[in-house]
Amino acid sequence: MHITQLFLAFVILMVNKKLPKRARETFSSSDANIFYDRKAKKAFDKLFSKRSLILEREIVLEKIRDIPSYHNIWTMFQSRGWMDIASLGNVAYPNYVHLFYANIHDILPDNRTFRTYLNGKYYTISTQTIAEQLNIPREPNAIYYKKLSALKTTISEEICVTELEYYTTIQQSQLKPIYRILNTIISHNIVPMGHKSDVTEDRAKLLYMIGTNAPIDLPNIIFDVIVDASISQSSTDSLPFSVFISNMIKSSGVEIPSNETKAYSKSPIDDSTVKRSEGQLRKKLGAGASTSAAAASTQATNNPTMPFGDDDMTMPDHEMSTGEMYSLLCARLDSLDSTIDVRFNKIESRMDTFEASMNSRFDHVDDGLSEVRRALGLVMPGYNSMMTGSLPTFSAPRDDGQEEHPGPGQ
Repeated sequence: MHITQLFLAFVILMVNKKLPKRARETFSSSDANIFYDRKAKKAFDKLFSKRSLILEREIVLEKIRDIPSYHNIWTMFQSRGWMDIASLGNVAYPNYVHLFYANIHDILPDNRTFRTYLNGKYYTISTQTIAEQLNIPREPNAIYYKKLSALKTTISEEICVTELEYYTTIQQSQLKPIYRILNTIISHNIVPMGHKSDVTEDRAKLLYMIGTNAPIDLPNIIFDVIVDASISQSSTDSLPFSVFISNMIKSSGVEIPSNETKAYSKSPIDDSTVKRSEGQLRKKLGAGASTSAAAASTQATNNPTMPFGDDDMTMPDHEMSTGEMYSLLCARLDSLDSTIDVRFNKIESRMDTFEASMNSRFDHVDDGLSEVRRALGLVMPGYNSMMTGSLPTFSAPRDDGQEEHPGPGQ
């Protein structure tokens, strides 16, 4: 019996060296002024504080309007009442944005609301809140862009230089010139994402709806983008609408210290952006192809009441055969590169999920070992003094049935 007891003690000692007891996370009164609850603090420390930000960019629509081929972008923003989303500013407060996302709770998709918590106060955010903050109108009867049932061939015929029968992603080089600029705008200020060159099926639908003047409820889209970012468990996913959220925090009365760390947007999207885009297109497709594509786009956009695309547009046979073949080859290579990026992102996401699962299991193992050590201490009086050199001391476990957080702010 004595040998068995020594063997058990040895096994526990070895396991305990590999799995050191994790210190219990504390939640102080100062934490209660910053975080909604203990779970929010943990999410901030382990996830949200590590995620990068996507900052909106200033869109100088007046300079884009002065370029005839792109005049309709200004018309679209003005007719939809989206002008304010083009001029949000260029400053964000990273720490406050991270806290905003970490403290999001009580998400009610049907009511289109969620709550967050900053500086000891609760804030309710809704689609109507977003509409009022951005001064943009609602379109409550609009079809949600992800549910658009248009055929891929119909969409690609509208937004792409060459019609595509099948695609999972579309590259910038495959878009008509005006949609290349519109995609850049969307990638920063409407549905922000890190890889703007990868046009997903959903974003292709949104481009199509914008270009064909279909009704769009933009506050509803922004609400979903923020909620989706808040529930993502991947540390590689960026946090969107950092400038808008920073503006909303300031307008809500949250006092931000003058020495608070700031982040600044990239250069504005303006006529120079258009010129760079056209230059890149010429290099990518060849001078003949880009000139023809730009001419087709000009024909489709000179009339501001017409959609961006032109259903009757055909690519001329002369001077296009080589350029068009080169375009298709580049598009295929870009598609393969995009597929690899998507798969790597999925692998990273799964690794993050696996790491979280393993940490949870190790916590359970730690708890189990604690119970074993406690039991051995009761049946083996000399066990604890042998293992630690002192008698064991126990404290009652903290009752976490009631979350620690202050009451709602007024």
